[in-house]
Amino acid sequence: MVFFSDDVEMINIASPRVGNLQFATLFNERMPDALRVVFDQDVVPGIPKFCCLYTHVGHEVMIDAKGNALVDRAPIEKHFMRGGKSSFKCHKIPAYRDVSGLVRHT
Repeated sequence: MVFFSDDVEMINIASPRVGNLQFATLFNERMPDALRVVFDQDVVPGIPKFCCLYTHVGHEVMIDAKGNALVDRAPIEKHFMRGGKSSFKCHKIPAYRDVSGLVRHT
C-alpha cells in the first residue's frame, strides 16, 4: 500500500505519456492538483501514441509561443490551437525556459 502525504505536489515539465488509464486514474485521485506543463510545439508530450496504452497524468498547462498558458484544453481546442509544426528542438530546455518568461500572470 502506498501512502501519500497531503503536502506532496507535482509539476511535470515536458513529459511523455507515463502509464495506462488505471495508473493515471489512481495518480489523479491521489494528486488532484498535479500540473503537466507542455510547450505547444514540443513533440515529446505526444508520445507514445500506439493503441492508447499510455495516458498523461495531471492537469495540462499548454504554453504557446506567445506566452499564453491554457489549462485543460478541450479536444476541439487541441485540434485547432496549434502554434506550428511539432519538433524535437522544442523539447530542449531553452525552449521551455524562453517561453516560461513570456507567460502572462493574471
